[in-house]
Amino acid sequence: MIDITRRLYPRGPANRGVAVDAEGAALGPGCVLVQREAEGYRSLGRYEAAALQQLLFDDLGDPDWLFGQCRRIADALERGQTALAQIYGLHIPLDELDETQLEGLSFVKTGFNPAEPRVPKGEPAGGEWTSDGGSGAASTPVGAATSDAVYRPPAANSDIGGLLRDAGYTLSPGMRVVARNLYRLFMDNKGDLTPLLAYLENRGLTVDDLPDVLRSLFDGPRPLSDLQTSNPPQGFDSDSALLNYLGRPLPGYEWHHIIEQNGQFRPDLTSPEGIRTWIQNTDNMVQVPVLKHFCISGIMSSGRTIRLRDVVKIHLPEDQRLVGLGLLRFCRVIY
Repeated sequence: MIDITRRLYPRGPANRGVAVDAEGAALGPGCVLVQREAEGYRSLGRYEAAALQQLLFDDLGDPDWLFGQCRRIADALERGQTALAQIYGLHIPLDELDETQLEGLSFVKTGFNPAEPRVPKGEPAGGEWTSDGGSGAASTPVGAATSDAVYRPPAANSDIGGLLRDAGYTLSPGMRVVARNLYRLFMDNKGDLTPLLAYLENRGLTVDDLPDVLRSLFDGPRPLSDLQTSNPPQGFDSDSALLNYLGRPLPGYEWHHIIEQNGQFRPDLTSPEGIRTWIQNTDNMVQVPVLKHFCISGIMSSGRTIRLRDVVKIHLPEDQRLVGLGLLRFCRVIY
């Protein structure tokens, strides 16, 4: 039974719930669930719908519930039954998006490209658009991946010296202070090294006086290929097998997964084939200066209520890689 207090909202920037009209269906100001295209109505792909369901709703029993509801809305609109589509919209268990949910949706850029191939009607995923890889998912890159609004740096006064100690790097108390201040200056000045060099000069230090774990912060951006292995490309079943194949990174560097390995839930990234192809693969690994690694990890953990890394994992592997490469550029690892 539909909650009698639930209502539909007009489409647009003021939308704080579900909108359903002849153009399709939307959740909040810009999260599209169903889109009208020249060839008909397209519904959100299964993976993206499941991720949105996990992000916004309590346990609905069926992880594909929102996906099915989007399909029902699209089918009703396809038959010209707008009123029925709106009834299906009212069944979505959402009264009004709160600030936490709105912030999450502000990161999620579901999108529709009519040039993508569409699964033929009558097949199990009929009515969805699919990527060339046949995942059945509909997605565009996270549009904010190159925006300063998304790249909220981790706290500039983070105890980087303590974090380095916990990670197994041995520094003197004085060098832990230097590490903290260099990191703060790096983040505050968006990677401009001039203030960092001035700080060292004021302390009577040069870059050559620093241990590798700090000196690598001063390495300029390099081509991605320069920081990847020269070994033949290969995929593995585990992180340990991959790291053993890669060998030790450059002094002051760590191996970094461009697409994060932890917390993935998409079948195309958690299946054995997906792990070998996308996650534990030489193409997904890059050497990163240790302090710049903190920059990347801190940004992925940023967000007032929802972490960026949790939102990124909604998207296709190709798009997650684009975000990862964007972070490497933002933290001045590659150009």
